[in-house]
Amino acid sequence: MDQNHRREKMRSEEKIKLYLKTEFFEVIDTIGVPHPYCITPKLVGWVHDNHYGRLGKDAIESLEKKSGPSCGMKNCNLRFDQHEQALVVRCKTKDNDLTKKYLESIVKQCEADGFAGFVLVDGTQE
Repeated sequence: MDQNHRREKMRSEEKIKLYLKTEFFEVIDTIGVPHPYCITPKLVGWVHDNHYGRLGKDAIESLEKKSGPSCGMKNCNLRFDQHEQALVVRCKTKDNDLTKKYLESIVKQCEADGFAGFVLVDGTQE
């Protein structure tokens, strides 16, 4: 993992701590959408041969510039920069109105932070 990727991950971790936490809702993580970017053997070889083994955004984008999208997810034709992150929100209620109000309260912050949206996980069994 290169320094830029570490910085981005750190920024995401720092950002999620700033979201409103309530009795019923908490932003707990991020997740790749439509799926996480998947590394391929072709990419690993490219990084080894052209980037001193340092896998990161620059290496991925240089391969994509040469030969097109390189995500290894079956039937994925998205470039690296088209893979986004969404917020994972733990919900400890099944009340749709309450959930809607919470999400509306954080949607502008979510957009400003560059997240694609939300994924809800059931926290009612905890």
